[in-house]
Amino acid sequence: LAGCGSSSSSSTSSSSTSSSSSERTGTSSSESTESSSAAAEETSSELSLPVSDETIEVTIAVERHTNDATEGFEEKTFVIQAEEATNIHVNWIEISTDISTKLAALLAGDMPDAFIGLLSDSNISQNSGLFANLTDKIETYVPNFINTCEEYDIDWESYMTFPDGNVYSVMGGFYPSPNNQTSGLMWINQQWLDDLGLEYPTTAEDLYNVLVAFRDNNPNGDDSVDVIPFDFCVSHYASRFWNLTSMYGVPGLVKYEDGQAIATLNTDAFYESLCFLHKLVEEGLLNPEGFTQSSDQYISNIDSMKVGVFLGWAPYSYITSDDNIAQYTALAPVAAEGYSACWPTANMITANRNTFTVSASSPYVDELLQWWNYLNADQDMAMLVAYGEEGLLYTKGDDGLYYSNTPTAEQLEEAGYGAYSNNINSSTLQASLGLVNYHPLVHSSLQPVEGTTSYARWEGIKVTQPYYNGFESQRIVPADAQEEFSFATEGLTDYVDNFAATSVMNGVTEEQFETFKQQLEYYGYNEYIQYYQNKIDGTFD
Repeated sequence: LAGCGSSSSSSTSSSSTSSSSSERTGTSSSESTESSSAAAEETSSELSLPVSDETIEVTIAVERHTNDATEGFEEKTFVIQAEEATNIHVNWIEISTDISTKLAALLAGDMPDAFIGLLSDSNISQNSGLFANLTDKIETYVPNFINTCEEYDIDWESYMTFPDGNVYSVMGGFYPSPNNQTSGLMWINQQWLDDLGLEYPTTAEDLYNVLVAFRDNNPNGDDSVDVIPFDFCVSHYASRFWNLTSMYGVPGLVKYEDGQAIATLNTDAFYESLCFLHKLVEEGLLNPEGFTQSSDQYISNIDSMKVGVFLGWAPYSYITSDDNIAQYTALAPVAAEGYSACWPTANMITANRNTFTVSASSPYVDELLQWWNYLNADQDMAMLVAYGEEGLLYTKGDDGLYYSNTPTAEQLEEAGYGAYSNNINSSTLQASLGLVNYHPLVHSSLQPVEGTTSYARWEGIKVTQPYYNGFESQRIVPADAQEEFSFATEGLTDYVDNFAATSVMNGVTEEQFETFKQQLEYYGYNEYIQYYQNKIDGTFD
């Protein structure tokens, strides 16, 4: 598995009954886990273990991946191992749905001792008094993190320092991670292309002709099933509306070129993209339910092999059968005539700045940092936290990099994960074994192995990278500037989303689009663009 992607991702595989805590304890005595434990104790020698002679109980709020099939984090190997080594027992608050609402309740009420994931820059900058100032503590209590940054020349201070000059979190994740620099990719059924004698589409016109052929020629050989030539789902994290308009050079509300934040909505390109997408809907080529269907319904469509082209993380995330997974290949972004395709992107850094954050109210700030230091012991330990034991989802190469691996059912059984043998090629296994997206810092992303199901994602990244939108600046925005921006642009994205959906479904006239452009000013679109330019320039003062 190359990665689960966003925490809101879904999988075709059903959640298996999770392994028991006793099975987890069994896996912690495996050879790879013993090695990680020994490394953790050796590299943490500056800080004595256990952290406390008496057991300390703390509460940590964590973002739980929706594909995680465990009963709770207490089953995960790294959690069991960390408690044994540090004598810190964690009571977990696991949040996987309605995150913003539940997080707001935590910030307004009884704060946990610490957070893993969950917090955005604005959460911290607007509530900085709620979080411990780690500026003078990281080097003392998380030296293993500092060692990693020094070894791989990572400038953690500039990335982690907030506008007030303080550090409130310890960064984690993969650095860098090309796999996470964009989310959804386009996937096309190559088998259908071959069976119908069609060429791989390279332009929007080519794609249109392919979709017509998919609609009219029963490519899946089942007359009883209505083929969906092109499917998408705005409620699914890797299938956004802006992936569709990218063929007209519109990757979202703003795009970046040569240090400039450029408006995209008040343009002919956006208008023409809406007209083209409406044409696809009208002719039965683009699923009109893409604006309303659930993520589960979307995945069901793909897994049933009635979709010709779809937007998503990778085929293995949605399709149960390995043979069916193999039918799909990555489709490079296609451009409409007169335009250049511009694919939506996340950011260049991809490491998570706010991976581990401690509450100012906690009586165990120093102890919690030492607990996190234990998990940062070295790269092997960080990978244990991220993906579970070495030899299952990954193997370590002679070059020091970590390569994706697909375990057998027998290997899972032997390691104590037999309950997940039906989830081998799904995101469920990774989400259940490790701490998805918010693990200690690993200097390079997991390397895919050619021939495995995860390698398709890597191939998709390679064909999509040349079309990336420029990357948004990673500067942390001062709290007052963030508040001004939120006030000035309130309702903008909802207005744009509603207009886009209505236009694609019902069509849009030039007069309607002119009214839309005027309304953009009312909803603060000019301020929206200026905000992102200020992020680039660092001019919020």
